[in-house]
Amino acid sequence: MSDRTARFSSRRPPHHRRIMRLGTCLLLAFVSAGLGLGLRLAVPVTPVDASFRDVMRLYQSQGEPGRSNMPETSAP
Repeated sequence: MSDRTARFSSRRPPHHRRIMRLGTCLLLAFVSAGLGLGLRLAVPVTPVDASFRDVMRLYQSQGEPGRSNMPETSAP
């Protein structure tokens, strides 16, 4: 075996550095879940105002309740 062949056979595949380990993925998942929960607890929920309720009532009154506006999902 030549020196050049031995040098290439001992290398790791080129994609080795791009693969993330399972522990790193789990750590990132827990960190992002913790940050999301912390943000949810830190920022108060804004109550729905009267103008939004008026818009929702307007949309509900335009169609029959329970009926789809898409012919693909409507009953035959």
